[in-house]
Amino acid sequence: MLDGTPVITLDDSRFELSVGDVVFVPESATVQLDNPNGSVASLWVTTSVGMTAITADRGTITPPWAC
Repeated sequence: MLDGTPVITLDDSRFELSVGDVVFVPESATVQLDNPNGSVASLWVTTSVGMTAITADRGTITPPWAC
């Protein structure tokens, strides 16, 4: 976490994040990221090559850095 105070729900566990926090998301985990207070939040994301996410509406996202 670089800036802000977002909330992440990882499977059934909810975590309030703050600057300096690190989150590991296991393969096949369900993850939801919210920013309830509306302030800017900045995160550093690192993934392996080939990472693909499935969205709530069953669409897919492959970040450009994961190609």
